[in-house]
Formats: sequence, structure tokens, C-alpha cells
Amino acid sequence: MFAQAVIDYIAKNKIKHVVLAGVWPGASKDLADLVPTVRVLLDLGAKVYVLKDVPIPGFDVPRVVAITAKNGGNLEQLGVFKEKHKAVRRTQAKTFDLLSQMGATVLDPFPLFLNQHAVYAVVKNGEVLYCDDNHLSVEGARLLVPLFGPIFEGK
Repeated sequence: MFAQAVIDYIAKNKIKHVVLAGVWPGASKDLADLVPTVRVLLDLGAKVYVLKDVPIPGFDVPRVVAITAKNGGNLEQLGVFKEKHKAVRRTQAKTFDLLSQMGATVLDPFPLFLNQHAVYAVVKNGEVLYCDDNHLSVEGARLLVPLFGPIFEGK
């Protein structure tokens, strides 16, 4: 019902750019509802952008960063190891590839978080990127600016 109301609003107001973001399920079949939604939006003439998940640390980032810093630990080693998320991203890949083939632009934030230690960082340039175990802080959200720049610059 809500999704249809959003689609109706987009159609009525001739919205030109639509950004879809969320925490996407791990399995392609669970993403199946996203495909028809994107199709409808594209058919309405909207340019559709789908933002993949950001890395999810799964631990209280500010707390762990504080404890690590207090104990003189290496903050660059904190985060999500690249290998851990390969399986989840692989299962989502088919759906995101299909969305791209349909004409949607798929935005991938993962490379913006990757550091030289093959860790999706929770701290970058001395800034904590999460305000809890899965939500970006303002500093973390700022990392996404390069992904959204072309949308707002009309490219």
C-alpha cells in the first residue's frame, strides 16, 4: 500500500530521479520484489538509482573504537573483513546485475570503505563512520558523496 502510494506520487509529480536505499536481503529471491518496482519506476520515465548496502560491522562501533583507542590498538584493523561479505554480495549480484541491465544505476558504497588492510573500515581519517552497529554517522554518510554527486549535478 505504501509502495503504491509512493509510485503514484512519483507518477503524478513526474519525479525525474528516484533513489532506492535500504538494507537488502541476503538472497536474490528475497530481492525479487525490487525488480518489478524498478520496472514501474523506469516505465514512468524516472531515472532510478539503487544504493547497495553499506558494510555492516555488527558491533557497537563507537564503543569498540573507544576501547581500542584507549588500549593503543590499531583503529585501521577495525571493521568488516572483505572475505566475510563476499558470499552475501554474491547472492545479491544477480538481482543488482538485472536491475542494471533494465536501466537502473546501481551504486556500490563498499569500495569507499575499503582500506589498505582489506578491511571495510569503521574509522577513516580519524573519523568514526558509524553511530552504532549498522547506521552511518554524519562522517560515514559523507563518504557516499561521490556516489550521489552525478545525480545532483545532472550527469
